[in-house]
Amino acid sequence: DTVVDPMLAHLAAELRRHNRRAAEATRLQLRAALHVGPVQRGPKGVAGTAIITTRRMVDAPAVKRRVAETGADLAFVTSDFVYDTVITPAPGLVDPGRYSRVRVRLKEASLSAWLMLEGGASRLRAV
Repeated sequence: DTVVDPMLAHLAAELRRHNRRAAEATRLQLRAALHVGPVQRGPKGVAGTAIITTRRMVDAPAVKRRVAETGADLAFVTSDFVYDTVITPAPGLVDPGRYSRVRVRLKEASLSAWLMLEGGASRLRAV
């Protein structure tokens, strides 16, 4: 069992609950990303290519564009590895079919990632 699936479902529910009652100026939208890889402790905290990749996934223009288009409350982007080894084999509260492939540009290359949108118009539109 993983914590990813129930965590996403509960986070999406809390964002939805808040946003239903919130004025437009206090509405919350959250982008989150998950990747795995080695990290090291450094003088400024945790560092490593896995941290950089995760940051670039969450800040990818394709992810930001989809959030803007749909008004999603939650955008969760994950690497191919996490999608293939964690999300797909153990479907639970969040259906793996709700994810769509996106391209993430890195400084030296680009990678394929998986995006799941929750809330806002994302429930009404195919992603």
